[in-house]
Amino acid sequence: MTPVEDVAAQKRALRVEAARRRDALDPSDRSLDSLAITRHALAFLPEERHAVAAYLAIRSEVDTGLLVSLLRQTGRVVGVPAIEGEELRFRRISEGDALEPQGFGTNAPGAEAAEIAPAVILAPLLAFDGAGRRLGYGRGFYDRAIARVRQGGPVLVVGLGFSAQLVERVPTDERDQTLDAVITENGVLVPSAAASRTR
Repeated sequence: MTPVEDVAAQKRALRVEAARRRDALDPSDRSLDSLAITRHALAFLPEERHAVAAYLAIRSEVDTGLLVSLLRQTGRVVGVPAIEGEELRFRRISEGDALEPQGFGTNAPGAEAAEIAPAVILAPLLAFDGAGRRLGYGRGFYDRAIARVRQGGPVLVVGLGFSAQLVERVPTDERDQTLDAVITENGVLVPSAAASRTR
């Protein structure tokens, strides 16, 4: 097995375990923890009215419904991911917008919605580690989108997850984008310099 194949196999195994662990969380606890994550996110994010790329939760992800609403109420422009071919684009979402299926259980405003250029990206995840490594669902949509946005200038990339999703190490390859911070129900985790050196 080549090193690339080995990393891919490690990711597949961790995805199964991470999804099982997140799905096993009590729904009531997930709801309460999502509220705590919302509070921490509002306190942590820059006060400037930057455009924010959020997401609409699927499966057992952190529920972002209230966070999206409150971000908009503070005057921020908020977008959510829409799948265009093999790329994610962040389309502006407003109150009452009709949403269209995007595949993989996700929904977003239609193609007529304006695309935003986010200064902040809030990313879902299956697992994360202390160095800011993120494990997604395996299609690379977020990694490509984050890389593209970072090419255009500074962007704050924040993962939203439950503390139960923290693992010792997420296997990565050269295509994977790291997070600047992770927000859980316990607060904000900023990757340590020591952990980052082991990437």
